[in-house]
Amino acid sequence: YHDELKAAPGNSDHAKTPLRIPKNKLYGREKEISIISDSFCRVATTGVCEAFLIRGWSGCGKSSLVATTFEPIRVAGGYVVSRKFEEISSVNPVWTVMAAFNDLCILIKERNSDEELLEIQDELIRVFGINLPKLVRILPNAKDIFSTQASTLHLYRKVDSELTFKGLCFAIQCFMSVISAKSRPIMIFLDDLQWADNMALGLIHAALSDASKITGIFFVGGYRNNEIQEDHAIFSFIDNLESYQIGTTKLDL
Repeated sequence: YHDELKAAPGNSDHAKTPLRIPKNKLYGREKEISIISDSFCRVATTGVCEAFLIRGWSGCGKSSLVATTFEPIRVAGGYVVSRKFEEISSVNPVWTVMAAFNDLCILIKERNSDEELLEIQDELIRVFGINLPKLVRILPNAKDIFSTQASTLHLYRKVDSELTFKGLCFAIQCFMSVISAKSRPIMIFLDDLQWADNMALGLIHAALSDASKITGIFFVGGYRNNEIQEDHAIFSFIDNLESYQIGTTKLDL
């Protein structure tokens, strides 16, 4: 889509031709776009999980900058999911993170062949065992990964409905250990981290820190550094990433 800007009046024929200006094109951020793209390529090549944190004031272009990389990453074979936290919401921030993983289930279904889905299905059944219904309870879209027969046999068993935060983190780690791979690099963009809390950021950390089983996750987070206090959970989150030796890039806008 384009906006049209008519040239100034004059005798030249060019004055009759509208100047077409692409919408949503970001100018002057080529360096920053390249840094994000290079980080994703590194994750896709090595399989090592990384975090990329972008901070700046409201309106400085954090979201637009990251969104510019979505299509090239998809073309390169990446899976891109994006969500944002809200200042005023009836939903616990941790469910914003869960919504991103739930969206990922849709991409897995859409972009993999029947044979590949069968392999994923069988591995999820092996990893979760009798607790597979818990996965579908926290990620409803995961049911679409399974065949009708597998759904009947495994997804509707009665299991203990109690799920602690520790159990939630473990379930996501198990899920991502199956879904993530060098052949399926995943970019998760969560915006407005200033509205996230300890649990939400803890869940992200859990997904990134299980390096022995989880590969190819590129986490990108944006936040307004002028709207957070010194005791905000984002700082302990960053410290934890570094203590687990998770490669973390920080970009100021």
